[in-house]
Amino acid sequence: MDRAALEGSWAWFEEVVSAAIQDGPAALIDDDLANVSPWGLELAQVRVPVFMHGEQDRMVPCSHSQWLASHTPRAQLRLCSGDGHIPVFDSAEQALDWISQKAG
Repeated sequence: MDRAALEGSWAWFEEVVSAAIQDGPAALIDDDLANVSPWGLELAQVRVPVFMHGEQDRMVPCSHSQWLASHTPRAQLRLCSGDGHIPVFDSAEQALDWISQKAG
């Protein structure tokens, strides 16, 4: 599913990622370190907590979003069945509509 997305509307994304890692894995390592480092805010400070995650994401398990949502007051998690890591991006417009309804 992710490969298919990268061959479709998200084809440009692979080019961006390839450029980011062309000089080695430093960018990937930095991302991984950010996952285990303090974020500089308390989850209670998140005011419009909307999380979307592809249930078939093999890069970042949906259990990460489930944990994040369970530790964020007023959080709402929408798991996108059948989506992986990349296809969930196609839900961005729907997510922005959802956020604006919650914030309004």
